[in-house]
Amino acid sequence: MNGLRKEIYYFDNPGETNTDFVIRLSKRRALELGIRKILVALDTGRSVLKTVKAFSKTGTQLVAVTTPPCTTWGPEGDLPSGILDEKVRQRLGKCGVMIVQATPPFFSMKRLGKTLELFGAGTKIAVQIAVMATDAGIVKEGEEVISMAGTYKGLDTALVLKGAICWNFLNKLEVLEIIAKPRSPRVSLPEYKDPKWKGDITKYYHPMSQI
Repeated sequence: MNGLRKEIYYFDNPGETNTDFVIRLSKRRALELGIRKILVALDTGRSVLKTVKAFSKTGTQLVAVTTPPCTTWGPEGDLPSGILDEKVRQRLGKCGVMIVQATPPFFSMKRLGKTLELFGAGTKIAVQIAVMATDAGIVKEGEEVISMAGTYKGLDTALVLKGAICWNFLNKLEVLEIIAKPRSPRVSLPEYKDPKWKGDITKYYHPMSQI
């Protein structure tokens, strides 16, 4: 039989603690497939900056996809989302990262978003940012990309996708491969209180000068 045999990494827990490994797995698969465009869900910018370091000198284009400016809940007060910090935006620009900032399409397509959450929040967001980047003209319809996202903060999911614009989502977007995802992805809200979610939220309250 003709086909392709590849490993999928299933994390024991969803959450930010998987970020570095997701980036390493995605880099390896991007080089194997010759994929030149990497999408990363952006909340505060930490994961994107880590991706910049990992993918330096690979010739890939990094695309950070984020929401309009807002905040999300956290254990020590609300956390920024949507690049509220202009210094982060400038730093990403200097690194050559393209930024897509738009309203997530599944905000108005809630049933579709909930269906994708059967595979995990990271899967839903990885698919969603691929649509957003294609709507913005950064990804061409049918172009193969790697899309990385996570549960609440950080990265725990990576997919190989073919992009599609929003109104072609159901007949053109394709999830070609799962590189990694949590094996048991469901968590309760707020996520950082769920015992299954693993990560270090305290660092998100501090400047990103260490990255």
